[in-house]
Amino acid sequence: RISMASIDWKIRDGLFEDYTTIQLRQMADIVFSRPIKLKGQNFFEPGVGFKLKKEYLLKPDVTNLFNGSNYYQAKRYSDIFYEIGFTLCLDYYYQFESNFYMGLRADSNVIWALGFEGLSVTPLFGFRF
Repeated sequence: RISMASIDWKIRDGLFEDYTTIQLRQMADIVFSRPIKLKGQNFFEPGVGFKLKKEYLLKPDVTNLFNGSNYYQAKRYSDIFYEIGFTLCLDYYYQFESNFYMGLRADSNVIWALGFEGLSVTPLFGFRF
């Protein structure tokens, strides 16, 4: 699985206070799962996997420095950082005779340094080969 998200937010302090900036998040997961047939064409599918997350934090910052005789400006615009962790997910879906399926996915990330990062509930659709 590959996913991307962008977050728009206002900078709260500093020279760029009240300017809108963005944060970009890219995630790649390798998930292992196994479908469990319930009744008819209804399935539950628990899964667990590994996650790599790359985040771009675009936050401009300018700091004035004085070393005794000269002024300098330290400029910083973006931070890029990586995180690793695990993915836990549970899918519920209905599979049609054409092998198209749709349902709901609940998943959470366990980031190595942070622990549980949150819970997402999203629509799910796909095609099983």
